Amino acid sequence: MAIILKKPMFDELEFRQKLMADENTMRYNRAYGGTIPFPKENWESWYKRWVLDNSKDYFYRYIFDENINQFVGEVSYHKKQELDFYSYFCGIIVLDKYRNKGYGKTGLLSLCNAARKNGLKYLSDDIAIDNPSLALFLKVGFVIWYQNDEFTRVTIKL
Repeated sequence: MAIILKKPMFDELEFRQKLMADENTMRYNRAYGGTIPFPKENWESWYKRWVLDNSKDYFYRYIFDENINQFVGEVSYHKKQELDFYSYFCGIIVLDKYRNKGYGKTGLLSLCNAARKNGLKYLSDDIAIDNPSLALFLKVGFVIWYQNDEFTRVTIKL
């Protein structure tokens, strides 16, 4: 498997639109509405913030498998204010048909490496209580920071 994180070109946002609209892929998000609309009229402002922003506040890449020449998912992180401090929250989505093939682990580890290179000290994520990806986060070194009836917050020191 030859996996890289690839900065998408603007016209490649069709993959993100497909990813967000796929019911099987987005079933982890069913408690919050399932699929997420990503209409073309929102692409430009989203792209400027998530892809073209040169600060370390936003990071977005596709998970790309060079062997099959396909995007298989996405990884990201963003700076988020919480009470009186800032944290960096990450995310990963692998297209359903590519799940359980190692892409999630490789993508998440690659995201952690990119965050480390960008000077981040920690990454966190809130994972819905019924989301099976919690096991993946724990496998790559995240630890449970907080848990309630709705979600588990995981954190990793980079």
